[in-house]
Formats: sequence, structure tokens, C-alpha cells
Amino acid sequence: MSYFDVATNMGGNDAQVALINDLARDLGFRQVTPFSGLVHAEELTRKVPNNFFLFASDGELGPIKSQVQNIRNSTRPRVRYSPLICFIEVPLPMLISQCIQIGFDDILTLPWDPKQMMPRLRRQLNTQITYYETSNYFGPDRRRFGKKRSTPARIYRESQGYRRIDIKRDTAHGVQILGDTTVGKISSRHSHVSWGATA
Repeated sequence: MSYFDVATNMGGNDAQVALINDLARDLGFRQVTPFSGLVHAEELTRKVPNNFFLFASDGELGPIKSQVQNIRNSTRPRVRYSPLICFIEVPLPMLISQCIQIGFDDILTLPWDPKQMMPRLRRQLNTQITYYETSNYFGPDRRRFGKKRSTPARIYRESQGYRRIDIKRDTAHGVQILGDTTVGKISSRHSHVSWGATA
């Protein structure tokens, strides 16, 4: 039985769509569906607990950034906190850094060996994950990518404050909000979301 429910193929061209379809099949996703807009993705989460959004980048991140922002602005936690995974063929440091800033949950580079990728995807489920929201970032905790560990206030010092949201995704219930803490004042960009909303 597959460990993963559904993958939404976010490929921007025919080659990327084919690549993601092949990778998702190799990883054992039970269903791979093309992206048909946010409303369709939200409807899909009524039927499945977890939907992995799979992207592929050839270096052009403009359209991808807009798609990620739309997903992260969803009022449905199962969409808003979906695992966002990006496959990169050429692991240029600047490209990886840009993907981190966009807020991807993971960035996978060559070789795309299912045995190596599977544990990383499994870490997206049944594990407590911390997200941070500031005026210019919304995504998983990325402090480990800094030169040294620091407090969230220092890491996210470009904003006036930050919001920390602890979540857990599981295969039965989808996304569960475990904690929600705001420190200081942050942009109202994401504050319209009801954190108690049904997943």
C-alpha cells in the first residue's frame, strides 16, 4: 500500500509535467493530478488528508513563486500547509536559496533516486513541523540554513515581528495545528486566515 495519498503536478511545461509524473509514480503516490486551480485543490482536500504539491524548476521561479503564494494563502489548512516540494535538475546555490526564500518544504536535486527521496518525503508526515510567517516570508523554519543558530527574532529581523505555527500532518486527519504564537507585530498579509478552520 502506498504511503502517500495524492500529488498535484505543478509542472509548468510538458517536460516538467512528464518528469513529475514519472517521479511521483516511482515514489508510490496513489494518485497524480494536474493542477486545475486553487478551488479544485481545496475540494480535493475534502477527500484526501494530504496533497503534495510537486514543482520542477529549470531556473525560472517567477510563476512558481506566484503559485506558492496562492497555495499558502488558502483558507483551508490542508492546502495552506501542504508539503511543497521542488525538483531541481541543476543545483545552483542561488537557485536553491531562492527556493528556500519562496518557502518550499523541501528541495530535491539530482540524483532523484526513490530510495533517497522517500525518507525525505516521509519526514513531511507524522512529524511536528514549525512554520514562520513574517512580512516577507511564510514557510518552514529555515534557521538551519543560516551560518549559526539564532533566535527567530534575529533570523526574521527584517520584519517587525513573526508568527510561529506548529503543525503536524498525518495520514488519517491531514493537518493539525498544534500551536500558534505571534511575537511583535507582523503584516496583515496572512492574518485573514482563521487558524481554527476545519482542515
